[in-house]
Amino acid sequence: RDEGRIAQCSNCCDPNGAKRCARCGEFKPKADFYPKEGRLGSYCKPCNTEYGRMATLRRYGLTPAEYESLAEDQEGCCAICGKWTEVLWVDHDHRCCPDDKSCGGCRRGLLCMFCNGALGMFQDDVKILKIAIAYLEFYRQGDAAFAGTLANLGVLRP
Repeated sequence: RDEGRIAQCSNCCDPNGAKRCARCGEFKPKADFYPKEGRLGSYCKPCNTEYGRMATLRRYGLTPAEYESLAEDQEGCCAICGKWTEVLWVDHDHRCCPDDKSCGGCRRGLLCMFCNGALGMFQDDVKILKIAIAYLEFYRQGDAAFAGTLANLGVLRP
């Protein structure tokens, strides 16, 4: 690799600096491709995004129409926080399928990136989530009743 240059075969690039996408076959500016290991990726950014989306749907046993139906049922909003977002993540019950691949029967809904990440960080543990709620309420309100709630959950000793 020369300084500031990325090597590409002549079949993939035209003399005007465009690169051919291996998925859609269109010539696009090199800026439309992600860098990958000292070269440009084979797929343009839109095709790369679509390929990732389709892989995710396959992982959760969804067709694009089923995903769109779920998103429409939720009005494009996260099932937890209710905020609209352009990208919704498929949530599934990890007790049923502990890895990332879902059997399809344990899908729970579509979540925004933040709510999906939060559930993962809390390991889908309802007790930990209740403790987190009591913790936030205690420090927001400073009320002795919330301290009792925390003590009942085994977090604070009265």
